[in-house]
Amino acid sequence: MREALSFCRICPGYCGLVLTIDEDERIVDIRGDKAHPLSDGFACIKGLQSAHLYHGPQRLLHPLKRNTDGGHERITATQAIDEIAERMRTIATRHGLDAVAFFKGGNVYQNTLPSIYQRAFIEAFGSRSLFTNNTIDQSAKAVSADRLGSWHAGRNHFAIADVMMIVGGNPMVSISMFGFDAYNPVKKLKAFKARGGKLIVIDPRRSETAQFADIFLQPRPGEDVTIAAAMIRTILENGWLDGDFCDRHVAPLEDLRRAVAPFTLEYAELRADVPADLLLAATKMLATSKHGFITTGTGPSMAPRSNLMQHLFDSIDVLCGHFLREGDRVPHPGLMKKREWRAQVVPAGRCWEKGPRSRVRGLGLLYGEKMTGAIAQEITTPGEGQVKALLVDGGNPASSVADQRRVVEAFKSLELLVTVDPEMTETAQLAHYILPPKLQFEHPNMVGLLEHETSFHQRPVQQFVEAAIAPPSGSDLVDDWRVYYALAQRLGLQLCVDDVPLDMVVAPTPEEMFSLLFRNGNVTFEEIRQHPRGKIFDVQQTVLAADPAEKARFDIAPTDVLLEIEEVFSQGGSGPQSNKGSANLDLLLISRRLREVFNSAGRTSPRIRGHQPYNAAYMHPELLARYGLAAGDRIRITSAHGAVIAIAQGDGTLRDDVVSMAHGWGGLPDSGAPEENGVSVGLLISTESDFEVINAMPRQSAIPVRVEHARAHSEN
Repeated sequence: MREALSFCRICPGYCGLVLTIDEDERIVDIRGDKAHPLSDGFACIKGLQSAHLYHGPQRLLHPLKRNTDGGHERITATQAIDEIAERMRTIATRHGLDAVAFFKGGNVYQNTLPSIYQRAFIEAFGSRSLFTNNTIDQSAKAVSADRLGSWHAGRNHFAIADVMMIVGGNPMVSISMFGFDAYNPVKKLKAFKARGGKLIVIDPRRSETAQFADIFLQPRPGEDVTIAAAMIRTILENGWLDGDFCDRHVAPLEDLRRAVAPFTLEYAELRADVPADLLLAATKMLATSKHGFITTGTGPSMAPRSNLMQHLFDSIDVLCGHFLREGDRVPHPGLMKKREWRAQVVPAGRCWEKGPRSRVRGLGLLYGEKMTGAIAQEITTPGEGQVKALLVDGGNPASSVADQRRVVEAFKSLELLVTVDPEMTETAQLAHYILPPKLQFEHPNMVGLLEHETSFHQRPVQQFVEAAIAPPSGSDLVDDWRVYYALAQRLGLQLCVDDVPLDMVVAPTPEEMFSLLFRNGNVTFEEIRQHPRGKIFDVQQTVLAADPAEKARFDIAPTDVLLEIEEVFSQGGSGPQSNKGSANLDLLLISRRLREVFNSAGRTSPRIRGHQPYNAAYMHPELLARYGLAAGDRIRITSAHGAVIAIAQGDGTLRDDVVSMAHGWGGLPDSGAPEENGVSVGLLISTESDFEVINAMPRQSAIPVRVEHARAHSEN
């Protein structure tokens, strides 16, 4: 037996781990590293039970190629890369470079090098067809930043906050959430409360995070815009804004004031079903705080009007001046690059209005990415730029992307589908080639390389770990970063990373790449690797004064935002009362995070399945009784787009007019019972209707549905 230090890369929590490994290079135990400088011994069930990913029977150990019978047969990694490169070349020659597309999933972001090599490959290849989970998850944040503007030095953050408002997020379960310290979240939140911090939570469910709230609002799902607009009206009406900050950095407020005028506290109470006095108290607590800030989660980011929701909640932070100012310390200035942080506005760029437009709805690019909500249409819509080949890395879009049936049919029509995947996921089942990668403990790595990491971490920490175990004996696994390097070699491309051309004959080692990336940083890679448990580096940096030439202001009330506010008011609500003409769709289905899995990953672990065998349809016990249902019953959930069979489960923390389910479960459409692998919520969602105009974000939460016993439906 031996032990090895590592850290978990399943999510941005990056918890320190200690692995116990036997003489056969098998992990026999995983525990949290109590000496880790930030996670302090904490690790969640996903990381602690991850040995199954390495040694379970579900793991793919050799590349596979689809045969003429529709099954898969083993080939070598070299042959697979050769054939993939040739087919990519043929498709690009015949249909153009944009016909070759790439999908970047959540696992790539935590794995550092494949993300860097993928970007370098796409730039060298010349395709503009990049899809990621960013544009199907919380893309409203990117839209808001480029429609409202952003603050160069960053917002107030968890480490200094005296008031924090969380809208539709649950970091006690999800671990990672923008603006919240991802290391050991329960301990961090308790410390925040102990120092006098106040927490406001807005959520249709009294979540694990809401248990800590000083003020808890439990609104009707889909009414986040109503709540935000009412808060803005209240702030302006009571003069709780930071007048000096707004005079210097914000465009005139009169248009916004007029737009939110109808959204009184009483109107919000009626429409969103939140007590007016509690909403007033929450608004005052946040607006009059010294270091308050708002963070939004998956729930409102997947609900209707998510772009407007984010714009309005971000506007509250703007009105209250919830930003770092000149002379303030930058909590995490970044270690990989040296740069300055200034007390000034980064102007709205509206990037989707510039550059190329898609054949699908005239969509633009969001920070260089195409919209994942329209990926099926990008594949099936004929014309120049039609996607014919797709390389999927670190994700499972056939399971996780909305409108599953449409996505799966689109994937089946591709001339080439390649997935870098350790298991036979739903996407892998459809692929022409499956390249199984080495997993996180089998290669050296570093904590995710973000230049400015305050999104998840409030201190400048970095850690490098060696490979802890060898790949299984006799396997033919790939380093997922090497897939892009090997394809580039075969296609005659020159890869450049950080403006440095790479040697295209002998691949740089991971250590050489890390040295390159940190060559101009606040610390060197050599310094980092001297601390195998990681280190909080003493990098002191303060916010500088604004550039005198920079006169940008926050665009708090652009024309399209004003029109959207007007439309929301005229529509009169998204709750059951607005669905009378929708075939008795009298409930709202909301998204949910589960402690045991990270999106679609983790479902194959026997121990995790023992805790969470499927994604149940959670309902308040009183709602179950009202419908004559009991926990464990099979129920049929019907939306305007489709229907699924799910397993009912009681949850007294929910409102009694909602159903709550996790995304990312279920097999391919019509492939199994809900008890076996759960059910895909994506079957209830359309990507052809009810989506955001800018980013094609479909309505994935607050979905109008009806529920009935599955037996009653079969009898009919």
